[in-house]
Amino acid sequence: MDQRSLPCPDRLRGLHAFGGRRGTSLVELAVAASVIGTMTLAALSLQVTTANASREIRSGFETVQTGARALDTLRRDLNRGRIEGIAPDGSSITYSLPLVDPVTGSFLDAGGNIRWGISDENGPVLGGTCTVAFQVEAVASEAALNRDLNGDGDLDDVFDRGRLSKTASTGEPLPLSRLDLFLPTGDYSGDVDSDGTDDPLFSLAAARQVTLRIARPPADGIVRVHEFKANVVDSTF
Repeated sequence: MDQRSLPCPDRLRGLHAFGGRRGTSLVELAVAASVIGTMTLAALSLQVTTANASREIRSGFETVQTGARALDTLRRDLNRGRIEGIAPDGSSITYSLPLVDPVTGSFLDAGGNIRWGISDENGPVLGGTCTVAFQVEAVASEAALNRDLNGDGDLDDVFDRGRLSKTASTGEPLPLSRLDLFLPTGDYSGDVDSDGTDDPLFSLAAARQVTLRIARPPADGIVRVHEFKANVVDSTF
């Protein structure tokens, strides 16, 4: 056989066993591994970011929903209630509700008067009342947060952040969905959103109408006040 017809051994060294293709070098493997690793980390980072965003959106939605339920409960109570008193600074309201006579099945007594009272976990309490009040949980300082929460152009304001609690005159706590609120520290009847008007949480707008001013914690950096009115059956003051 003519030796000149055989391939040179040096040329065989660079050929892959399959189809004569060249093998992958260590440098190329390292580069490929680096690229795959970077892509994997990016995908994981995107997944974590998306999950965090979804939790934040879900949490915000749930907060709005529970706040709406609390407000609906309060308005329903006031629409059928009798106002017994409102705190001077507007941070609480006390009222009673019609109670059904277990014997007659009526809200009226023998004299035709409404049987006012409240029900707690132990049952109906004739003559009892219910108080809904602002309960402080934390303090928000504009200076500490470096945010102008009420949009008045300075960082001097301090707010109490909290929720509403509902308590029977017997001392028993009553159920109420969470409703987060902002009120000016030391002046609960003061101007929350710097529009020049005082914003007490509860106030009597007329003989049988209560105004609710709800200042929610800022979602977009600025505190805003939402006003609602509820007509009541009666008022003792």
